[in-house]
Amino acid sequence: MDASLFCSTIYGIKNPEILREINDAAVIENVSKGTVLIRAGEPQTRIVFLMEGVFRGSFLDINGKEITDCIGFRPGTAAMASFGFESPAKISIEMMTAGKIMAIPTRQLTAMMRKYPELLVLYNKLLTDALASQWELKVMVYQCTAMQRYEWFLKKFPGLADKVSNKYIASYLGMNPVTLSRLRRSVRDGV
Repeated sequence: MDASLFCSTIYGIKNPEILREINDAAVIENVSKGTVLIRAGEPQTRIVFLMEGVFRGSFLDINGKEITDCIGFRPGTAAMASFGFESPAKISIEMMTAGKIMAIPTRQLTAMMRKYPELLVLYNKLLTDALASQWELKVMVYQCTAMQRYEWFLKKFPGLADKVSNKYIASYLGMNPVTLSRLRRSVRDGV
C-alpha cells in the first residue's frame, strides 16, 4: 500500500493534490521489533504514522525507571512524542513488534498543513484523540482497581496482552509485573 492509498483509506483524505504531495513526501519503512522511532530529547524531524504493528511511548521517572506512557496499535495512529513539530521529543517511541510505518518530514508536513486546512483539521483531531486517551488512562490509573485497569486494557487493546511484554503492560497500567501476572491468571482461570 502506498502513502496516498493509506491516507485515503485511514484518514478519509480524498483531495488528489494532497494525496500526491503526501505520496511524494512520505517514506514507508518496514521496521523491526525494538526499533526506536523517536528518541526523547531529540527534535522530531519527521512525523511517524503506524501502518502495521505495535509501538509504545516511554520516559524515565526521577529514579530512572522506565514508564510506558502510551501504546499505539491501530493503523493510522501517529507516534506523537511532543505537541510541537520542531520541539524536542518528550518521550521515546519504540516498536514492540515488527511492523510498517509511514514517515513524513516535519517541515514538509507543516508546509502542507499551511496550504491545506483539512490537514490542519486532521492534525487537531489526532491531537484531541491523543489527549482523550491520556485522560482516559489517568482516570483508570488513579480511580480504578488493578483488576478494573486490566479489564479495561483487554477491551481497549484487544489481542495485545499476548503480543506485548507483561512489564510494559504493567507499567502502562501503573502496577508491577507480579500484580499483572496474578490478574492474568485470575482472568484465565475465571476466578
